[in-house]
Formats: sequence, structure tokens, C-alpha cells
Amino acid sequence: MKLGKIWPPPQEPSCAKLAVLVGDDNDGHDRAERATHQRAQKGRRGKRRGFGKNCMHGNTDDDYEGDDETLEKANALTRRVSSDSSQSSQSFQSSPKRRRRGRSVRHKLESLAHQICSGKRVVLLTGAGLSVNSGIRPFRGKEGLWSQVVWSSATREAFRADPLAFYNDFWLPHFPPKKYSAYQPNAAHEAISKIATLPRADVTVITQNIDGLHSATRHPWPHASKLIEAHGRLGLYKCIPESDSDTDDDSDEEEHRPVKLGSLRKTRHKAASSSKHACDYEFNASINVTSLLASEKTKRLLNPTTKSPFAPCSSTSLSSPPLCPHCLRPAPPQALLFDEGYHSHSHYQFQKMESWISNADILVFVGTSFAVAITDVALEHARNHQIPVYNFNIDSKVGHTGGSLECNSRLDVENIIGDVSDTLPRLWTVCDDFILKKRY
Repeated sequence: MKLGKIWPPPQEPSCAKLAVLVGDDNDGHDRAERATHQRAQKGRRGKRRGFGKNCMHGNTDDDYEGDDETLEKANALTRRVSSDSSQSSQSFQSSPKRRRRGRSVRHKLESLAHQICSGKRVVLLTGAGLSVNSGIRPFRGKEGLWSQVVWSSATREAFRADPLAFYNDFWLPHFPPKKYSAYQPNAAHEAISKIATLPRADVTVITQNIDGLHSATRHPWPHASKLIEAHGRLGLYKCIPESDSDTDDDSDEEEHRPVKLGSLRKTRHKAASSSKHACDYEFNASINVTSLLASEKTKRLLNPTTKSPFAPCSSTSLSSPPLCPHCLRPAPPQALLFDEGYHSHSHYQFQKMESWISNADILVFVGTSFAVAITDVALEHARNHQIPVYNFNIDSKVGHTGGSLECNSRLDVENIIGDVSDTLPRLWTVCDDFILKKRY
């Protein structure tokens, strides 16, 4: 082999090649050193083959004459790559860790199952997508309720203006208790109830749904202490004052709270007012159908249970609104209306929600469109405190119109895309396998 085969000496790599050598991990220096060493060795072997008599019998420097210029350029390249690699490593280590992308659903479920079975504090926030397979329409999307109904129909203002129209034009057509009584929990509801009762599991559930299906599962679980119905429940009713004197003042106490969903000041004001006026239904308690002041026909229409003490009713509208049994004012459903806050009634338990979210190790979203206050607040808390997030959703689109979340430097998220009636039972199976194998 002639000298021309290794001359001119190897050139320094281009920026693109140098980037490959350095990368964004910590072994860039080692790879660069190996690469430059191989170039130098290639030159030495060539010179040995061309001029050394015993080039095949020894590997010491005495067997050849090295090219000083080639070696000097190689060493310079090593020093340069080492410096760039060190800077890249420091930059990489200073940024928040990102979850690896492209993992299979199985790997994501195993990761979450590990967190659940090891006793991490896990909070599930469930939305309308959870109940779609039970036959209940979602609120958003092409087939959603709010694509066909003006949201201003669901406000205290609208109810006060005309309680009878509120029931006949909005509530009964879209939330008919008789129809809701036929809905049953699906496989996803059952999976959540089983996961919540696993040994060592510390799982709590905050739901935006008012259908009551979480507490109707066949598998028993302590939903009284582990479930918050943040938006109310169908079949319960409440009393509201004739006006809201403090709606224009949003000042609050303890602004430093890590999670803020409601006003402590307004809560104390409402509790005090309820005590003075002796109407517990404004804040402290809910009204059952049987306690409403209403005709038998009205109670039949408003009762959501199949085991109703009232005779069936063929009518679909009310002749008069139900009344609070204490103060005789028209009583709206126990549902969080658009102009109400989580502090407006004790049923929504906003302080307990704040505590659960602020102390969570893992946040899990199920079937939500991320279009309400509680999901916004929970996600912002996850970003600020680097809390891992898992998102079960059928919608793979990312953005304001989609159900998937973007994994970035601020949000550590795994999107588990698919029908939640399939993915959540699979999660339960993985957890159960871990328990059976006595891994926990």
C-alpha cells in the first residue's frame, strides 16, 4: 500500500458529524476519542505496511515512524470534541428530564402500574369520555352537548330568570333522569374501582361527571372517602340565594396555596350566611327528590333511580319548578353551573380537591377534553412541580381541539391513546399481575 492512500491526513469532521459525535448524552467524549484513535491507527498501519519490515509482528511505537502532523490534528480534534461534549452535557443535565417518546402502550401501563402498586399517591381526574361507552353523550366535540346548546342556558342567571324554562327547555331534555336511570357503569368504571382497592394503593378519584356511575360499580370500593363529584350529581338538588352579593370580588386569603380551585373567603362567608339564615341547602347539604316541595308528577320526572317510590310518568315537562323544603325558593339541580365556583357548595369539596392534587405523586387524566378549570389548575401544578402525568384518551390530536397532551421540558406526560374501556382494564390486569407475582 502506498503512502498516497492515507495522505492528505484525515480532515476534521463537519458540524453535522461533530454533532453526532457529541450528541446530547454523556459519552460523546469517549466516542470522539475512539474515532480519532482509529484514524491515527489507520495511518500507522498504512505506514507500517508501506515501510516497516515487521509490520505484522509487533504493535509498539518502535515498529514504525508515526506522522507527527496527522497525530497533532487528531489530538486537537479530541480536545475540541471533549470541550463541546462537556458543555452539551452540562446543558442537558440542567434541563428537566423528558420522558422517552415512542414507548408502547404496554410499557406505559407497566410504568403506571408500578407507581400504583408501590404506594405512590395517585389522583385520577375523570371526564365525560369515561362514560361514553355507557351510552352517555360527551359535552364537547362534534356530538357534544355544548355544540348544540348555548352554554348560557346552564347558569344561575338563567335559572333565576325563569326556573320553569330552565327545567323544561334545558335540564330535562338533556339530562332526563328517567333515561339516566338506565345507564350502567362500564368496564372502565369497574377497573377504576378495582385499582382503588389494590393492596398498598393510594388512589383517589375526582370526577367531572354527574352521572353517579363511579359509585354504582359492581365491585365495591370506598367511594364515600375516595371520590369527589366536582361538578355535582344527577338526582340531587340545592338552594341558591336570590342574589350573589360577592360575585364581583375575587380577592382571597392564602394566595400562596400551591393549588387554588376556590375562594376560602367566599366559603367562610357562605357557611356563616347559611348558619345565620338556617338554610343548610344553600351550602352545607343537598336535597333529595323525596324532600323537594313538588307535586308527585314533578317528583316522578326528577327522580333518577329505577327503584322509584313514585308511579311512572309519561309527561316530559314540569308545570311548576320544585322548591327548597326550607326557604321555599325554586331549587336548581346539584350541578356546577357556568357562573358558579367550586366554593359555591360543599358538595364540590374544593378544599379536599386542592389537598389531593397538591399532595399527588402522579396525576392521571381519563377521558377529559381539558376545557374546564380543574384540569387547567391540575396541569399547571404538574408543570410547576414536575409531577408525572398520564393521559388516557381516545383522541390522539394535540392542542386546544385535541385530547392529547404535548410532552415538553415543562410537562412530563405519557399519552395512552385508545378506548378507555380497553386501556383501563388492561392497567388493572397489569397491576393484578404485579400483585400475584408478589412484586409488591
